[in-house]
Amino acid sequence: ILMIVLLIITLFNKSKETNAQLKLAKDKSDQLTEAKSRFLATMSHEIRTPLNAISGFTEQLFFEPLNQSAAKKVKIIRNSVKHLSQITNEILDLSKLEKDHIQLEKIAFNPANEILMLLEQYELQVQERNNSLVVELDQKPFPNILGDPLRFRQILINLISNANKFSKDGIITVHLRYETLEKNQIRCLIEVQDQGIGMSERQLERIFEPFEQADPGVSRKYGGTGLGLSITKQIIDKQKGSIRVNSAEGVGTTFYVEIPFEVTDEK
Repeated sequence: ILMIVLLIITLFNKSKETNAQLKLAKDKSDQLTEAKSRFLATMSHEIRTPLNAISGFTEQLFFEPLNQSAAKKVKIIRNSVKHLSQITNEILDLSKLEKDHIQLEKIAFNPANEILMLLEQYELQVQERNNSLVVELDQKPFPNILGDPLRFRQILINLISNANKFSKDGIITVHLRYETLEKNQIRCLIEVQDQGIGMSERQLERIFEPFEQADPGVSRKYGGTGLGLSITKQIIDKQKGSIRVNSAEGVGTTFYVEIPFEVTDEK
């Protein structure tokens, strides 16, 4: 009996010691995560100030009458600045999401109008890769809803940009419809389909992980940080929605998004 009691006491003391070490390790991990988030946010803010100045002057130069050689160089600078701006914004968004500092607005907007505006905005960008952007809307008018139009556009922009990046000489289709859930509640259904390189089942498993690409060679060939889809999923999750993907190598990829919204009579 004495040996059993001593064994129990020993195990209890070891358990307390292990728990204390685990708590210490967790505290250190939390501190490192907080320090990383602060660093990412500070770095993003510091970079954006000179980047905005470079972007502004580059845009002015782009529309100036230049010789062919200078115009080509300005175009390269312009595209590089856009790419860097996108990376900076993604890093800032990631740090905010990790610290749960992104607050969603609740204002009236119409998803159909948002998609049609993006169609005009991205038409030229899509044509640069010889792709076509097609928007399909249900025949029944889309109701006005309460939500965050900025984050709604961000979801669409990330998915359209992703489809355009991995497609060439293809069609990118954005399909928007909705289902009525109950009084004043709908589920917004978005499909973004491309005819790009597609992904294998193994690649699909980690597609929504931060800094992950479908393949190590993707970043070298197509660019990007692997943050866009991770941020998109976190924003959708924050709105109690869901996102899933269906893909086949050499055939293309389709993303399916479902987000619940409250219908409003506000203009």
